[in-house]
Amino acid sequence: MAKSASTVAEDIRDMMNRNHKNVMTLQWDQMYEVADRERWKDSFQNQLTAELRNISLLATFGNAVVVIAKDYNFEPVKE
Repeated sequence: MAKSASTVAEDIRDMMNRNHKNVMTLQWDQMYEVADRERWKDSFQNQLTAELRNISLLATFGNAVVVIAKDYNFEPVKE
C-alpha cells in the first residue's frame, strides 16, 4: 500500500541520518520503492515537497534522479 507523504518524508530523513548524509540522490526506481508506489502524481509530489520542507529538507525532482538536501549551510563556500 502506498505510504503517505509525511511517512515518506520521515523515511527519507531517517535514511539520510542513518547514512550520515547531508545530501543524497535517489534514482526514480529507488524513490518509488521508498514511497511504496507504482505511480507518481503531481499532487503527491507537491505534498511530499511540503512535508520535506516541514522537516528542513529540500527536494529537486529531475528526470533521472531525486536530490534531497538538508536545509542548512553544511558546505559553506570560502572566498
